[in-house]
Order: sequence, then C-alpha cells, then structure tokens
Amino acid sequence: LMEPKLTTVNLPVYKMGLTACRLLFDHIEAVLGEGPDEPRQKIFLPLSMKIRQSSGQTDRIKTIFGD
Repeated sequence: LMEPKLTTVNLPVYKMGLTACRLLFDHIEAVLGEGPDEPRQKIFLPLSMKIRQSSGQTDRIKTIFGD
C-alpha cells in the first residue's frame, strides 16, 4: 500500500457518462428537427474528496472543510 495514504477525489463517472449521452441524444434530435432546441445549460454533479495524509495538513484541512 501507499505511504502516505493519498488524498483522493471521487467523481461520479457513471452519472457523468449517462448525462453526456442524454445531452448528446437531445442535441442530435434537435439538429434533425425531432425535438426542441434546448439552450445550453450548466450541470453540476456532486463529488467528494477524501483527505488523507498526503495533503500534509490533514488536521488543518479537516478544520476548514470538515470530515
């Protein structure tokens, strides 16, 4: 195992792919005239960060951001 333990970010990759496919299909339908032409939109998906020893300031970061 790695020492120090690495800080990691958990991305919702499945949901990101699913959302990208839905947006692509919607766009294709709009181009073909089979669906409404939706305006651009921003989509925010939740992510999480697991702070571990590799950040060097574990206690300080936990104080700022919480667990």
